[in-house]
Amino acid sequence: MLKETWRLDAPRILLIDEIATNRCIFSHLLTHRGFHVVEARSGRAALDCVENDPPAIVLADLNLRDISGLGVIRALRRNHDMCSLPIIAISPDDDQDVAIECLACGANDHLARPVQLPLLLARVETLIETRRAHLEAMQQMEAAESAFKHRLISRIDTVLRRSAFAAHPH
Repeated sequence: MLKETWRLDAPRILLIDEIATNRCIFSHLLTHRGFHVVEARSGRAALDCVENDPPAIVLADLNLRDISGLGVIRALRRNHDMCSLPIIAISPDDDQDVAIECLACGANDHLARPVQLPLLLARVETLIETRRAHLEAMQQMEAAESAFKHRLISRIDTVLRRSAFAAHPH
């Protein structure tokens, strides 16, 4: 089940957590800061949400019953790279091995509970800005590639017309 808190033109954050209190606290904080929060209370609901309408960033609790948080991260990484879909993993403790495993599975970052809210906000904002810059660079690269192809085709066409004219003058 998904619950959405709307705010027009705001970056969408997918918040995955089975515990309603956690979702409520994070959702309130993030919405108050101008984000559009979509809540998922299971791994399956989160994967469906991302498949239908990918968010700007994912906050994934590791303790999910249907699919582990690490399983969700792995599944998301099959179709989304780290720049186009940043993921912050949230674990119940500050275990270095867990943090390393999260990063190895494809999380961009890891936070341990209790989450320091200013740190969460700073990391969310940094990853969203990095994503925005990446998407902008990709668009510029695609535009440059398209312009290059257009110029190349035009020049090839010119050369072919000249060679055809030279071979068959009127």
